[in-house]
Amino acid sequence: MRAVLWRSWLATMKEPVLIKVRVLQTVLVGLLIGVIYYGQELNQDGVMNINGAIFILITNMTFQNVFAVINVFCAELPVFKREHFNGMYRTDVYFLCKTIAEIPVFIVIPVIFISISYYMIGLSPGPERFWMAVIILTLVANVATSF
Repeated sequence: MRAVLWRSWLATMKEPVLIKVRVLQTVLVGLLIGVIYYGQELNQDGVMNINGAIFILITNMTFQNVFAVINVFCAELPVFKREHFNGMYRTDVYFLCKTIAEIPVFIVIPVIFISISYYMIGLSPGPERFWMAVIILTLVANVATSF
């Protein structure tokens, strides 16, 4: 497990341009959503718009992470199949190591995303509500990655 984790970590860190592009994409989409739903008021229309904004935040985080992982697994599939069928490691070891190696990215991206758009949309200004939103969006991102 240690060797697979180390290899997964090196593979993740070997692509700094990919990480920068994902952060830039996250910042731009967060700003776009924040500008579209800027300053919602708590009336009937505002509540419906806030529901739409929350839906957009969750679906964007889900699809962004699913598509990022699909490319990685497809690229590494031949190596994984060869090593797995030669008895080097089990499937769960590979999955856990890839997930653990990418945890920093899959925590930072949702935090950046929700930090940009949360107060622009006009969601509840309390810090405990903000951190609850950060936790929920981070969990959504990690579940999408695992899926």
